[in-house]
Amino acid sequence: MINGWISRSTSFISVALVATAPGVFAQTLNVKLGLWETTTVAQTSGMPPIDTSHMTPEQRARMEAAMEAVKNRAATPHTIRSCLTKEKLDKALFQDKDNDASCKHTVITRSATVYAFKFECSRENNNSSGEWRFEAVTPEKVKGDGKFAVENGGRKMSSKGTMTAKWIGPSCGAVR
Repeated sequence: MINGWISRSTSFISVALVATAPGVFAQTLNVKLGLWETTTVAQTSGMPPIDTSHMTPEQRARMEAAMEAVKNRAATPHTIRSCLTKEKLDKALFQDKDNDASCKHTVITRSATVYAFKFECSRENNNSSGEWRFEAVTPEKVKGDGKFAVENGGRKMSSKGTMTAKWIGPSCGAVR
């Protein structure tokens, strides 16, 4: 459960700032198709809203150490390459098989140069929200920032992050 939550929260940040970014760009921003290189960095505060009352002191200590490791990794710039294809252009934002029905997504700004949205997710004893903004500085350069918060049973955790993406070229090679 702990690893799953940590993985999901880290994945969410990555997805929001990295993996879905090409899809976001394609939907609304004036950017080129092809290979993109995206660098992200995030700062996280608080502990994950996980009920630790049933954990032994050793389990709680391992969970807290694992969360600190995740925070430290997120604070270090991370760069990935992804391929923006026509197929990804046609895919609606957050309309994939992992879309959470408990989440509401609202577009704040949609233009050729800026795409901003917010989301709110409400589940039993677990609420999360966030806002993301992406700007196409040029068709070959995008920057973005966002924030994310989650709360469960009075425990809160928040993250904020930034990303920069640059177009590498029209051919993606083996990168998907």
